[in-house]
Amino acid sequence: MSNSPKAGIAGSFAKLKNNTLMQAGFWLTLANLTAGVLGYVYQVLMGRMLSPSEFALFSAVIALFMFFASPFGALYMVVSRHISTLRGTGLQHTLRPLYYFVIKKLALFMLALLIFVFVFRTHIQSWFNTDLMSPVWFFFCIMAFNAIYLINSAFFQGIQRFDILGTVTITSVVLKIVFSFLFVYWGLAVAGALSGVFVSIFFVWLIGFAVLMVLLPAVNTSTQTQHSLKDFPL
Repeated sequence: MSNSPKAGIAGSFAKLKNNTLMQAGFWLTLANLTAGVLGYVYQVLMGRMLSPSEFALFSAVIALFMFFASPFGALYMVVSRHISTLRGTGLQHTLRPLYYFVIKKLALFMLALLIFVFVFRTHIQSWFNTDLMSPVWFFFCIMAFNAIYLINSAFFQGIQRFDILGTVTITSVVLKIVFSFLFVYWGLAVAGALSGVFVSIFFVWLIGFAVLMVLLPAVNTSTQTQHSLKDFPL
């Protein structure tokens, strides 16, 4: 009877080791918890390094970004589910063209967003309650690269590379802490904090792009014509 708790724990670890779904859930949960803790550390760090007025401006930009970025969560789920379907039906050769297709569509959306930001830049600046125009453009840059960063993550989830997805999630927050700390320490204040956010997203997207180009099958011209991207229900 004394060995039953140990046997139960060992059995649980054996199930975790042999169950791919449980492994994915465990590592993603661990990655999200770690990213959440690091995100809290980041907020405290910026709160200590920036003045109250600077931190208020920084928080306003991030809050507006989070509001406008929320619809991309739905896009993330749609893309990852579609990729999983293609992968399950043996259409892996369509994944790389699909990636290019989604990025091109996002580029058009970002162009429309750029026009919107340019037209209403003074209103956005007024909402931020600042005389500086740089937070407005940082808002746009962070929005643009966060969108394509999420597409990378959607592809990692769709092809079931949860290990890479978790690593990318943690790396993003770590780089944000490092770059923001350095830029603010060098005296760039709010611009430094926002630059840290933008640079971290850019580097994580770039790393994700390089990894996807290795993981996604190269386009086979003999099979590419069998499936048109117009048939993909995005």
